[in-house]
Amino acid sequence: SPVTTSNMSELKPSGMDDAVIAQLDKIAAQAGVTGVVAVGAQGLCLGARGTGSSKTAGLISMLASDAEALSNGEAPLISVETESQRIVIKRQGDITLAIHKSV
Repeated sequence: SPVTTSNMSELKPSGMDDAVIAQLDKIAAQAGVTGVVAVGAQGLCLGARGTGSSKTAGLISMLASDAEALSNGEAPLISVETESQRIVIKRQGDITLAIHKSV
């Protein structure tokens, strides 16, 4: 089912860039996406939408860092799959994104 404004949770730390919020909303609105979490360089949640939980920010950051260490410093694409969902994690610069998709 599509992600709508009515079922999105919005987390906006003080001073958070409106461009990050707009990007989270854009990703969350894509077909098949059920949630998204954005994590900053310090491992803190920048924002979450849909099924994405701010409580997972530290774990997402750790997974991205560990996978990067395994791949000689390159930022790999990480995929966690279950029977009902797929979570794709990718670090881009100072921001790591975890995108939840229905299977």
